[in-house]
Amino acid sequence: EKRSFPIDSAVDDQIVSTLLELDGDVYGLSCYVWNAKLVRRVVERLRAEKPECRIVLGGPQVMHHGADYLKREDERTYLCNGEGEITFKNFLEETLTDEQDFTRVKGISFWSKGELVTTPPEARLSSLDSIPSPFLEGVFDTDAYPWVPWETNRGCPFKCNYCYWGAATASKVHKFGIDRLKAELKWMVESGAMYIFIVDANFGMLPRDLELTEYVTQLKAEYGAPMAVSYFSSKNTPERASTIARTLKKAGLLSYHPISLQTLNHDALVAVERDNIRSETYNAMLEALNDEKCSTYAELIWPLPGETLDSFKDGVVQLREAGISHIMAYPLQLMNNVGLMQRKDEYELRTIPESGSIGEGAFVVSTKWVTQAEHQEGLWYSFADTIIDSLSGMRFLAKFLHESGRQARRKTIEQFVDLLKRRTSTKVHEYIASLFEADGWGQFETYGTLMLVSLHDAREEGDQLLQEFFDSHEDWAKDEKLRVLFELDRIARPYLFRNLPFELSPRQTPLLEVEAIEGGFHVRVPERLAPTVLEALD
Repeated sequence: EKRSFPIDSAVDDQIVSTLLELDGDVYGLSCYVWNAKLVRRVVERLRAEKPECRIVLGGPQVMHHGADYLKREDERTYLCNGEGEITFKNFLEETLTDEQDFTRVKGISFWSKGELVTTPPEARLSSLDSIPSPFLEGVFDTDAYPWVPWETNRGCPFKCNYCYWGAATASKVHKFGIDRLKAELKWMVESGAMYIFIVDANFGMLPRDLELTEYVTQLKAEYGAPMAVSYFSSKNTPERASTIARTLKKAGLLSYHPISLQTLNHDALVAVERDNIRSETYNAMLEALNDEKCSTYAELIWPLPGETLDSFKDGVVQLREAGISHIMAYPLQLMNNVGLMQRKDEYELRTIPESGSIGEGAFVVSTKWVTQAEHQEGLWYSFADTIIDSLSGMRFLAKFLHESGRQARRKTIEQFVDLLKRRTSTKVHEYIASLFEADGWGQFETYGTLMLVSLHDAREEGDQLLQEFFDSHEDWAKDEKLRVLFELDRIARPYLFRNLPFELSPRQTPLLEVEAIEGGFHVRVPERLAPTVLEALD
C-alpha cells in the first residue's frame, strides 16, 4: 500500500497515524539529511504509541552513527550500516526465529543490556539484479508518475569529501542488467512517464550508457515519450558524454547537458579531494557541445574550502566565456559520513543549521578563506550573473563588452550587484535580501524563484532596472553597437508561460523594428547593424 503526504505542519500526525493503522511488527524508515528531523520525531512517537514494535533506521545520514540516533533505553530500534536489501531481509528472518539473536544479522547497530552493539558489515551487493525491480514487479501504479527517478548502477569512482556517494561504496560501481533496464524504460513510457531523471553519479561513464541512450530515443519515436531526460554526466569520458548529449538533443529529449564542476580553483579541488577529475576533459566536452549548439548547465558549490571570493567570481566569468548557458551555485552542506566533517576545524567551516522542522543539514556560511560577508557577496554576484546571462538580461551586451575589451564581464556583474543592492524597493532586491534572513539561499528552489520574480512577477520592473543600468553608462548610450545589442537582449528575454502575450514597446527597441508573431517576434535589422547582430547570434 502506498500513501503520500504533503510536507506541512500536519505531516507528523499523518505519518504516525498511518503507521499505527497499518499495525506493523517491524517498521523500516529511510533517513537522509533532508528528512532526519522528521524521522526522529516519528520514531519517538511511534515508540510511545507502540512500544512492542521494532524499528529499523537506514540511509546515508544515520549509518555508522548509532550513538547519535539510538537511545540506550530503547532496545527495539536498530540501525542499518550499509545497503539495506540484504540486511533488512536477514533482520526480518531473525525476528521469526524462536530464539532471536540480532548479533547474527550483519551490518546493524543496536543497544543491548547497556551496550551499543555493532555487528560486522554485510558485503555489498555485486549483482544488483538480485533486487526485484519495483517497476516490473507491480509496486508502482501505471499512469501515476509523470516524473520518474531511475538508477542504472550504484557507486561512484570518485571520493569528493563533501559527498558520501563515492565513500559509501568504496569506489566500486555495480550495475543493473541492461535487459532489465530496457524493460523498466519501456514500462515507464507505457505507464505515462514524461520526464526521466537518471540518478546515477556518472551517466556516460560506461560504454553501455550509449546503448541505453539510443533505446530511450527509440521509445520516444515509438511512443512519443518521454518528453525530457536529465542526468548527472560522467566526468572523465568527454567523447561519450558529448555523444549522449548530441543523441538526446537530436531526439528532442535534452533541455541541457549538466557539467558538475563544483569549482575551477585548483586549491579548492585539492582540499575536497576532487583533483583527480581532469580539467581538460571538461574543456573538450564543452567545445564539442558548443559546436552542437547544446545548452549546458554548470554546477558550482560555494564556498568550498580553498575557494576565495575572487576565485569564485573569476570562475563564473571563465564558465561564461567558455560558453556555459546556465550556472547554479549550490550551498556547501555538511552531513554525516562525509570526509569534510573530519576537517571542519582545520578548514574553519562555520555553519548554520537548516531551518524548518524536516531536515537536519548544516549550511557553511564561512571558511578559512571566506568571511560570512564575502559568502553573501558571492551569492549576490551569482544571482546578478543569472539575471544578466541565464535570464538574458544583458547576455549579448555583456559578452561583447568583455570580448571587445570595453569592460570586463566581472566588472559588469559587480556594477549590476551594486544597483540591485541600492534599489531596495524592487521585488528582485526584496527577494534576494529575504534569502539571507535564514538559509533561503540554500534551498533547492532559490534560482527557480529568482527566475519567476525576474521574468514574470516583476517583469516590467526588471526591464526598468536593466534600462537604468544601461543608461547609467553614458558612453554606452552613445555607441550604436552597444545599443542594438541591448535591444537584442530585450527581445531575447524569455517569457515563462506560453499563454502570455509577447510585448515590446517601440521605445524599448528604437533601432530594431519588432513585430510580435505567434511564439515570438519578427525583427527587422538595419543593414548597417546586421553584422553586429549576426555575430552576436552566432
